[in-house]
Amino acid sequence: MTRAVCSGRELTLDKLVAGGARYAERAVVCFVLIGFFSSPAVTILFAKWPIRPSDLKQPMAGLAEFSWASLGTMFFYVVLIVPFWGMLYGKVFGSSFGMNLPWWGGIAGTSHVHWVFGWWEWMIVMLFMTANVWRGKPWSLIQWPQPLKGALAFVLIVTLG
Repeated sequence: MTRAVCSGRELTLDKLVAGGARYAERAVVCFVLIGFFSSPAVTILFAKWPIRPSDLKQPMAGLAEFSWASLGTMFFYVVLIVPFWGMLYGKVFGSSFGMNLPWWGGIAGTSHVHWVFGWWEWMIVMLFMTANVWRGKPWSLIQWPQPLKGALAFVLIVTLG
């Protein structure tokens, strides 16, 4: 058995990779997955609206775009991932405070976060297929101004996902 002493306490490999010890890792992976869609969506679907067109210079323009994308990432994380942790801590461990339960159970037939993963990953595939393979179509055919064009494209990607 692999052992190490850390801060005066023994740490074994079994303790390090135990399911309960990896919750923070899973939460971070969920955040990265959400950001992998919401960050490029600002550029691909919304054409960097509301940051562009503006007269912001770098680094302010880059920081504003990063902040705008991060706000979206946090919003979707709270809506799509936090309810799973509410179920985990509220039902499994019995001590959830202020977290709702998964709302997608009736739609998906399961309340596990893996359903959100699958749905969100298909949204990522469609987002990048739009930009890289289909050269912006069908969203480039929409003649509405931003943000309406981006919002319609987002709703269509969510529906198709």
